[in-house]
Amino acid sequence: MKWFLGQYEYVLDRQRRVAIPSAWREADRSKNRFILMPGPNRGIHVIPASMFEELVQKLRRAPFGDAKVADALAFVGSKGHDSTCDTQGRISLTPQLMEHAGLEPQAKVVLVGGITTIQVFAPANWQARPKDQDESLNVLQQASGPSAGVAEMLRDLFGGPAPRSD
Repeated sequence: MKWFLGQYEYVLDRQRRVAIPSAWREADRSKNRFILMPGPNRGIHVIPASMFEELVQKLRRAPFGDAKVADALAFVGSKGHDSTCDTQGRISLTPQLMEHAGLEPQAKVVLVGGITTIQVFAPANWQARPKDQDESLNVLQQASGPSAGVAEMLRDLFGGPAPRSD
């Protein structure tokens, strides 16, 4: 599995595309597929398809006949966008994701390595997020404990309370 480190600044083109840094792409272009989701702090999570597949495997065990579970799955599914890098290493953003992140075509964006995911921000949103280093390290220490369940993964993905199934 690839990891994502560093920070890059790019400009969105008129077609709402942004390049993924070459250091973050696989040599085999067919493996450069990502699922994009709205994230906390008006950011966009860019999740490798292989990592998203792990979430899907867990969600397959969810009782989708339960109305609340079905609603939660529809909520997550309606927010996602599947994007594969083009020959120039660019992914496309949807108008809904751009609105969520406060982005405009031909505007600057910041791509941030989030170790397991890529995060995309408008520069002002990236600068405005909380920056407590000690708190970040404490959160990472807690997260490295026992593996999170589906509810925790969804909460982490969307930055808020997880959908409840009871």
